Amino acid sequence: MMASSLYFVIFLFLSILQEMYATVTMHGIGEYIFPNVCYIMTCSYEIPIEDRITVYNILDENNNGVASFTVRYLNSTGQCFYRNPSYVPCKPEVCSCDTDGHATHFCYYHTSSFNGTLTIACFSGSSDNIKVKVAERYNLKGSPQNLKVGEKANITLSCATIEQYVKWQRKTLTIAVITGIAANGSCLFSGTPNPLYWYTCDPNTYIYNISISVAVEDQLQNTQWGCGPLVGDGSSMFRFSVNVPVTSLTITPAVTNDIINVAEGQTQTFTCTTDSCRPAAWIQWYIGTLNITNQAEAQTHQQDGEKFISSSRLVYTWRQDDHNKYIYCEAINIDGVQKIKSSKIRIYIQSDFILTGSDPFIINDQPFTLNCSSNVAPRGEVAYFYKDNISTINIRYIPSTSTCYGIPQDGKPVFQCNDTCSCSEDARIFTWTYNGTVTNQRVTFKCEMDFGTDQRNVTYREVTVERAFNMTPPITSDAPTREPDAPSNVFVVCKEMSMTVFWRPGFNGDDIQKFKVLHVNNQTNQTTTSQFMPDQGGAETMMLTIESLDPETLYIVSVQASNTHGTVASENVNCTTSSGLALKESDKISAVGIGAGIGSAMLIFGITSIAVFFYKKRRDTIKEQSAMYEATQYSSDGGVNIYNELQHAGTDSSIPDQSSSDTSIYYNESGIMTNRNTEHYQNINRTKEEPALQNHDPPMYLDLNIQNVA
Repeated sequence: MMASSLYFVIFLFLSILQEMYATVTMHGIGEYIFPNVCYIMTCSYEIPIEDRITVYNILDENNNGVASFTVRYLNSTGQCFYRNPSYVPCKPEVCSCDTDGHATHFCYYHTSSFNGTLTIACFSGSSDNIKVKVAERYNLKGSPQNLKVGEKANITLSCATIEQYVKWQRKTLTIAVITGIAANGSCLFSGTPNPLYWYTCDPNTYIYNISISVAVEDQLQNTQWGCGPLVGDGSSMFRFSVNVPVTSLTITPAVTNDIINVAEGQTQTFTCTTDSCRPAAWIQWYIGTLNITNQAEAQTHQQDGEKFISSSRLVYTWRQDDHNKYIYCEAINIDGVQKIKSSKIRIYIQSDFILTGSDPFIINDQPFTLNCSSNVAPRGEVAYFYKDNISTINIRYIPSTSTCYGIPQDGKPVFQCNDTCSCSEDARIFTWTYNGTVTNQRVTFKCEMDFGTDQRNVTYREVTVERAFNMTPPITSDAPTREPDAPSNVFVVCKEMSMTVFWRPGFNGDDIQKFKVLHVNNQTNQTTTSQFMPDQGGAETMMLTIESLDPETLYIVSVQASNTHGTVASENVNCTTSSGLALKESDKISAVGIGAGIGSAMLIFGITSIAVFFYKKRRDTIKEQSAMYEATQYSSDGGVNIYNELQHAGTDSSIPDQSSSDTSIYYNESGIMTNRNTEHYQNINRTKEEPALQNHDPPMYLDLNIQNVA
């Protein structure tokens, strides 16, 4: 152990001093050291020295000393000595020195049990070292190291052995059997060797070689070669490493015509995938000439037999600068091989453009103006207008002349824009005024915009407007133009999942007014607004039915009126939708309620008459009954019957005035009460003086028109 440590210390010491002396070079006679076979190691010097001492140190893989030898050369006398343990003259089979003093040779016999790689160093003023593997019985390796599928290559297999007999194999087939080396250095064979191979034998290095020219295929990766004894174990096996280059690269998602339409700030995910290759590939991403690989996720490599499928995922947020550039990926897995590129996808950044109309309503043969505008770069060059999906006109801006041209799509000639179309250079606003026939209730206009690429923007903006029927001139008055009066007389009839809203329009402010209905779900606090409805030109009452409501839900309803001067709203009206059960049973309950009400009315009337006859003088006759209306009732088919006027009689201050006249409205109403017990009632000719005869248990009651009798 102390000797091993001493060898190591000497080796380090010599290494530190190496720069103080001339350069030395260490080399050996072959790639392997065979046990108990002379391995000649040589230490060469840059310049001769009169009295030169050369030290050889041999270390194992843990830098433990295995052996150490010292050779001394006297240049003046040409004598060569080695220490054993004192200096004795070198014997030819042990050591030698060149007569010019430039090299010292030593024959090393490896007798240690160590079978790894040895470090052999020499020191003579400076130092150098080599690494040599201790040979097995047979030692096989092949070259070149990196074969590539598809190329033509000359492959060589070298078998290092001190054995006389060498059997060459490919898989399980014998290629040749070498029985020795002739005096001229040629190989001696047993039988006839495979003529497709070349054979060489070197008695000095104990190396036996076979070579063959092959077209490299993937199957060569799995081909096993061997050299070994004629029989028994001990063969050395070898496989070539065959590289399979990337041949194709796929980028997804696939796009039409290799163009992708995106918006600035939009995030897009791309994946780049190779075909099967070996080794795994390295993938890089580009937009234009800019490498953006650092923005991609970590690459993955999926095993495919003895090959790999490499994949890279890029999540990218588009920028305006990406417009008109290309996104693609590249892959390479073998140095010196040309990179493989995916298909290139052209990036089209859609500008943020909008389409607006001059009014929510369109009138037959009246001008209606549309603005298709883009306010960010890249700005539009052409706007394509459609009416109900029929191409109608293209409007093109010519920057060189700052002019705008209309291109009708019905065969009419091109014209320079005037009153019917225009362009704005600054904001790229394309304006088209439609003045034609309107036959549908709704008209949809669409605008596509070309931003100067060879492919038109496949997306579009559209706007739908309602046709206004029977438009009447606005109501005029002596008052100045102002916002309209709030709608009045708002009342609501609710069903299970719908409601019908009635209202009376007010003064329009000497301007065209329009209406919309708002209803708030009291449970969710969600507000829903209808589309605008045009004023129906002097109609006393307007109505709107709203569908898709929640049953058994309280809704708060209001009606808004708007003109160019402002918006006003009516007072809120509450309405509760009914349950499904109440609607189905309503006819039965209403019939029972009406029958019970009439019977009770006759009974009470009779009792009252007898009492008056016996206890009082005749009084004035009962006043004539005023007026009766039959209110909205639910029918079995779910329809709604609007109030039917029965008669008018007198006035009653307890009934809200429903019109400008002093005629009161009396009505008969049967319906569903707005509570969860769905109580039904009948209300017949009620006046302020009447006693309220009501019974809430059972949940039906009767309220009769009983007048006070003196």
